Amino acid sequence: MYKGKLKRQTPFVDMAAMCSVAFVLLVFVLMTSKVRHWLPIKIEEPLQSMWSPCHIGYEYTGFILINTNHVMYSIINKEVRERTLVKMGEKYHIQFTEDEISKFGKMDIIGLPMSQLKGYINSKNQGRDFFKQTGIGTNSSNELANWIYFSRKSCREIADKDMQFSIDADKGVGYPTIENVINILGKQKIFKFDLVTTPKFTKS
Repeated sequence: MYKGKLKRQTPFVDMAAMCSVAFVLLVFVLMTSKVRHWLPIKIEEPLQSMWSPCHIGYEYTGFILINTNHVMYSIINKEVRERTLVKMGEKYHIQFTEDEISKFGKMDIIGLPMSQLKGYINSKNQGRDFFKQTGIGTNSSNELANWIYFSRKSCREIADKDMQFSIDADKGVGYPTIENVINILGKQKIFKFDLVTTPKFTKS
């Protein structure tokens, strides 16, 4: 018996549902990903086998960046950053203009001694000089200790909160360098801080 040809039907796909799923995935990626800023020094973070919470997303955090030859400092909050510069200027008898303070507020990394900072802020080649920063002192001058001290003081004045700290060090840095930074924190009774690492994924 002749049955004839079956009419071919085009499968229907609900694009609204697919778009919803794609949007949810996009939001998840944006919320869980960590934005990586350009750094003037190369830091290859050590691996860790277990995830632990970190203050990376906390607005009032100070990052201490360390590689083999340099130590630098980053203040996340713009207002705290600007007020800290004013206090450092008073400490080292360097007067900064309102324009210089505003420019400094847009800088993510503090990577030069105070004696060179004013020239760097006003440099027309700041983009090029960004990767030539020599680091800040941690020994005799110990400018790092002063940056930490005044940023904590500024944070309390502005937000009435304690500043959190994270150490982001290259995996090739020797322990004495890390110990020196930890001692600087310890002298200011900062005994709680994060060590920034890269998660290590293993096959199960």
